[in-house]
Amino acid sequence: MYHSNEEREEWYKRLLSKDRWEWQNPYKILKNAGLSSGMTFFDVACGPGFFTLEGAKIVGKRGWVYGLDTDEQALNICESRLKREGFSNFKLFNMKIEEFENVVKDVDFALIANALHDFEDPILALRNVWLSLKKEGLLLVVDWVKRDTPIGPPLDVRMDLNEEKALLESARFSVNKTGEAGPYHYFILAKKV
Repeated sequence: MYHSNEEREEWYKRLLSKDRWEWQNPYKILKNAGLSSGMTFFDVACGPGFFTLEGAKIVGKRGWVYGLDTDEQALNICESRLKREGFSNFKLFNMKIEEFENVVKDVDFALIANALHDFEDPILALRNVWLSLKKEGLLLVVDWVKRDTPIGPPLDVRMDLNEEKALLESARFSVNKTGEAGPYHYFILAKKV
């Protein structure tokens, strides 16, 4: 994905940019989906923490935050951002979600943002998220619409809402609600059953 350190740094800046906030407000998306104070929040494929930090602000000091990513440098940025805001109630994992079976339990709310289409085995990834959730726990998937947009991954790697709903249902989630999450994304809110 990156050819140099400069490209990597530029990528992180874009992921955390104020411009991105204008078309994908992480605080608003998480709050509207039901994340609240005191919950345990799990950000799968968290990168440098665009959603992670806002999730931490919502769950507060009484909650707990887990983040997972395969990019160690992105996790270091995420950790620095959380610490800079005064959070110590978090744990970050440098691994693939496909290898995450039974690592954490009793999560209230999990998030997969802009990443389900990137997993090597989306069903296994979703099953491992399912295992990490408590009964009735929520999973919010936010992903790119499958149409041309001025930014985002190529169309051929994107999945449409119905494809992702089918994946969630095959991984034993019950889809509660779907809708738009800004101009370039949809969301699926599902429950562990």
